[in-house]
Amino acid sequence: MEQARRKEDLEARLRRWISRGVRVLAVLGVLAWLWWWLVPLALVSLGRPAHDDPRRFESDAPARAKEIVRRSLEGLDLARRVDGHAHVAGLQGDWSGAWVNPELLSWRHPIKHAQFLAFTGAGGVDDPAFAATQWMRRLDSMVSSAGAGRCAILAFDRHYAPDGLVDEDKTEFFVPDEFVVEYARVNARFIPVASVHPYAPDALARLERMARFGVRLVKWLPNAQGMDPADERIRPYYQKLVELQMSLLTHIGHERAVEADMLQELGNPLRLRLPLSMGVRVVAGHCGSAGENDDLDDPARARRSSFELWLRLMDEPRSQGLLHGELSATPQYDRSHVLALLLEREDLHPRLLDGSDWPLPCFDILWDLDRLVDDGLLSKEDAQALDEVRAWNPWLFDLCVKRSLRHPRTGRGFPADVFHWPDWLLPK
Repeated sequence: MEQARRKEDLEARLRRWISRGVRVLAVLGVLAWLWWWLVPLALVSLGRPAHDDPRRFESDAPARAKEIVRRSLEGLDLARRVDGHAHVAGLQGDWSGAWVNPELLSWRHPIKHAQFLAFTGAGGVDDPAFAATQWMRRLDSMVSSAGAGRCAILAFDRHYAPDGLVDEDKTEFFVPDEFVVEYARVNARFIPVASVHPYAPDALARLERMARFGVRLVKWLPNAQGMDPADERIRPYYQKLVELQMSLLTHIGHERAVEADMLQELGNPLRLRLPLSMGVRVVAGHCGSAGENDDLDDPARARRSSFELWLRLMDEPRSQGLLHGELSATPQYDRSHVLALLLEREDLHPRLLDGSDWPLPCFDILWDLDRLVDDGLLSKEDAQALDEVRAWNPWLFDLCVKRSLRHPRTGRGFPADVFHWPDWLLPK
C-alpha cells in the first residue's frame, strides 16, 4: 500500500515537472519568436513614416502641413538649394559595390544589429539583394516629391591604418565613390560626394579621378575612419585638394551612429588647423554640436564642448573664408542646445550650410519638437504642422524645421543663403 502511494506521488511530481517544463519551453518559444520576428519588425518599422507614398502629400496632407512647406520654400532658389549631407547604403552582393561589416548583420552583436535594422528600415530596404536600389528609390521618392532642390549623396571609405593598410575590423561599412558618382550621373537630383581616405596608398590618384568626374567635395568621418586631420604626413593630400579646387566635409565632435569609442579625439575641431593653414576649404559637420574634446590651446588639456572649440576656430582670422559649419542633425534633441547661439550669431550665417544627415530625420525618437517650443525656437502651431509633414516626407521635414526656427529674442531665423550651396561646391 505504502509502495503504491509512493509510486503515485512520484508520478504526480513527474507530471508537474513535465507540465512546468512544457510551460517554460512554450514561454521560451514565444520569447524567441518575439526576438527573431517581432523585434526586427519593430526595428525595421521604427523609421518608416506613417504614409508610404510622399507623392500624395499635395492631395492628402492637412492644409497646415502644406502651408508650412510653402513658407519653408518661399525665398529659396531651388536651383541652388542642396541638402549637403545624405547617407546612402548597399549590401554585399547588390550592384553598388558597398560592404557592411558582418557584425552588423548578426544578433551576436545586438546593438549594432539593431542599428542596422533600424537604418535599413528607414531607408526602405526589405530585400538585401536589392538594398542599394531600394535605398535610392526611397530617397529619390522623398526628394522628387518634395520639390525642394537637390541632394548630395555621400560615399564612405574604409578604415585605414596610418601604414596604408585597410582595417576591416574597424570598418563599419563601405560605400564606394563609383556608386554615388554613377547614380548622380543618371539622376540629376543628386550630387556625388566622394570619400577618399588620406592614408590610402592611391589617395592622390583617387582625388584626381573624382575631380575628373566633377566631384567637388570629399567626406571624412575621422572618429570612425581613422584619419587624423592634424597628421603632418598628409600635407600632400591637402595640397592636392587645393590644386583640384575640392573641399572637405568632415565630422567634428563625437560620433554616435558609427562605432568610434577609441578615436573620438580625432573629431576635435582644433585638429583642422593644419588643412586650414594650407588653404583647404573645410565644412565642419554638425558644427561640433555633440561631445567634448581636449582644448589643445590649454596646457592642462581641459575638456571643452566641441561646439565651443568650433566657434573658437570660426573666429580665428586664418579660418575666414575657409572654415564653414554644417547644420545637419543640430535640431535633434541631443544637439538642439546650440541652435539659439547659431541663430544669434548672424555674422556666422554666410558660413553655414545645410544638410539632413539622412536617414536620421526618419526617427521620431531623435526629435523633440516640444523642447524647441519650450526653448522659444519654434511655435506650437508650427510644431504640430511639422509633425504632419514628417508623417509624409521626413526629408522635407528636416528642411522645414530649420526654416521655421526663430531666435527667441530677435525672432529671426536662418537666411535663405544658408540653404543654398555656394559656387565653389555646385557641380561645374
